[in-house]
Amino acid sequence: MTLDPNITHFVYDNRQGVLTTFRRNGRAQVSIVTVRPHERGVAVAISEDRIKLKNLLRNPGCSVLISA
Repeated sequence: MTLDPNITHFVYDNRQGVLTTFRRNGRAQVSIVTVRPHERGVAVAISEDRIKLKNLLRNPGCSVLISA
């Protein structure tokens, strides 16, 4: 999958996003993250010790909001 060039440009210009993952009990976990375009979509910077990574490993369903 290749991102549309307009989306790639938008992500380069707007490097902050909001990542929503889901806790074990199903409640949303919302985090501000750094984003960048990636060959398969959008990459999100996450440290290994963060709960958002544990949430994603358990349940890869998530959403990312990037806004100007």
